[in-house]
Amino acid sequence: MTTANIILIALLPIVIIIVVFSIVFGPIIKRSFLKKRLLKEGLPATGTLVNVRQTNMRINNSPVIELTLDVKSNLGESWQVKIKEIITIFQIQLLKPGATFNILYDANDKTKVVLDKATSSFQ
Repeated sequence: MTTANIILIALLPIVIIIVVFSIVFGPIIKRSFLKKRLLKEGLPATGTLVNVRQTNMRINNSPVIELTLDVKSNLGESWQVKIKEIITIFQIQLLKPGATFNILYDANDKTKVVLDKATSSFQ
């Protein structure tokens, strides 16, 4: 066995770990950066809850749910989006169709939406 083969065999587990980590945590990290950006730069709108769906995912033992929202901007535009949100058991009572929440959206891509928890009843 050559030195190059030994190095490749030694690096293989590290490469596998990096790939798995990227697949599992990449979307979560990307969503976190999106939320931070939209909380600073997002445009305000109102989201009306249309549907709630369980995703069978949990983060720190809190359920991750998918919310379908009808969004209406302050400019009068309307569209529908689906977002995933981590909730606590106390927030479940707020998730009834027709409930409204303050949201922030990306002016360049209206499918990118975050709940504005600082100004919304969803805290």
